[in-house]
Amino acid sequence: MRIEKSLDPEMCPNTIRHAIEQTKLFLPEIKITSQLTDIFTNPFPEQRVSLNPKLLRRLSGINISDTDISQKLESLGFDVQKDGKELDVTVPSWRATKDVETAEDLIEEVVRLYGFEKIQSAIPSLPVIPPVVNKLRNLDWNIRENLVSQGFLEVYHSTFVALGDPELLEESFESYIKVQNPSSEAYTYLRQTLISNFITDLESEIRNHGQVDFFELGKTHSAKRTEISRLALFSATLNGKSEKQFYRVQSQLLSLLETIGIEKNRIEFIPGATLFALTHPVQSAFITIDGKSIGIIASLHPGKHPVRKAAIAFVEIETEKLLKALGKNELKYKPISPFPTVRRDLSIVVPPKTLAGDLMKIAHQASPLLTKCTFFDEFTDREKLGELKNVSFHLEFRSWEKTLEESGIDTAFANIIKLLHEKFGAELRLEFDKKK
Repeated sequence: MRIEKSLDPEMCPNTIRHAIEQTKLFLPEIKITSQLTDIFTNPFPEQRVSLNPKLLRRLSGINISDTDISQKLESLGFDVQKDGKELDVTVPSWRATKDVETAEDLIEEVVRLYGFEKIQSAIPSLPVIPPVVNKLRNLDWNIRENLVSQGFLEVYHSTFVALGDPELLEESFESYIKVQNPSSEAYTYLRQTLISNFITDLESEIRNHGQVDFFELGKTHSAKRTEISRLALFSATLNGKSEKQFYRVQSQLLSLLETIGIEKNRIEFIPGATLFALTHPVQSAFITIDGKSIGIIASLHPGKHPVRKAAIAFVEIETEKLLKALGKNELKYKPISPFPTVRRDLSIVVPPKTLAGDLMKIAHQASPLLTKCTFFDEFTDREKLGELKNVSFHLEFRSWEKTLEESGIDTAFANIIKLLHEKFGAELRLEFDKKK
């Protein structure tokens, strides 16, 4: 028990002196015939603690002078020496074993003598620092809310892919990051795209449901060992048409981008011949915002179909690039016009390589009354149209000042046709048929 309690290591000399004093009370004639001999092979090291008076006042909340601090410690047997702004305190041997070791221990002794009851109760004033906003995570949740409202289901695929993934993407094995100790062949590589897992798992889903709309927010890993956050949309319909599926996904994507704060006039779909192996050779495009690519939209390549009779389209976007495109812009809302919308259809004949997106952009420039232009049909007919193609749009006109009259709508419609003719050589389908 003596060892456990770590008693004073200098107790023995004092105990011997006390024993001699007690002996003299009973035998006054006793004499001491030698000096005290103390053989201490491993003397206990002297315990010294540095105490900053400012630290004492800050932690305890009491206003006490340096002199008072020294006096209170010395009254308890501590030796206190001033060392600049610090107090150099030597701890007495009877307090140096598992008792007083730090400056906080000394502060406790001073406050105890000062009186705990004299300390005023006060709530500390601390700055409230809000946490750093994770903008990418907030964007992910905004994307989730919108896509779920459009009927999409979120899925979570494994970050690992099987040995067949490089063959599916027509990539070399060296371009993948290989797992050192894979648990099975299904977990051999880190994925380079979110789309390949959708293709692998599609057959059972589409045969059971007929139509599926999935999305995933996840990370991919390139051969340069960089981690990229991505969003993938994957839509498939059994016995559907690939063109219709492509435009359906495009419409859903536009709705998503508009909801999170990207205006339609900033978005373009640019056909590209350098897209990867899963994309359709014709029905594919880069998705750009302000001229900068953020991802791709495409129908699945016919040679990669897991279900031959299914129409499959997908989107893959880098969410960090999407976040940069958003910038610091905040969503701004404006009231809906109280005046009614007037709808008309527009069918024009244009050269075969004319993009519907370019036509819609010019149409909006032609009239401020045009609030919405929606592409809904495109076809070719060599007998009736020759080398040209027919493109059709739904137009919506509306004013924020008054109910539109027929004459105003006719003027706006004519301006649109005129500008489309000047820019693309477009002709109204009815006028084209009359010439034929």
